[in-house]
Amino acid sequence: MFDVFSRILAAVGEGVGLLGAATYCVCYMLVALGKLTSQTGTYYILNMLAAGMVLFSLSFSFNLASVIIQIFFVTMSLIGFVKHLGPQVSCSNRSTKEKN
Repeated sequence: MFDVFSRILAAVGEGVGLLGAATYCVCYMLVALGKLTSQTGTYYILNMLAAGMVLFSLSFSFNLASVIIQIFFVTMSLIGFVKHLGPQVSCSNRSTKEKN
């Protein structure tokens, strides 16, 4: 019974990893076709999701080099997303202060 459960879990992990790889490819394709820019929050969220999914799959089939690159992608996507939000927040605060 445990063997069947572990096989199902491994298959789910592999499926999630493949979905993450597909997300990377779609994101790259959208940027290459000019449908998405790296200056949008969507770009960072897609990359963060893709890295998270691949990282999840690596818990079933560990590869240190892949774990390191996925952690890098999650970290950089998070930093990029926060920086992307930064100017919008400060601009809205400035316009509120100017009205008062």
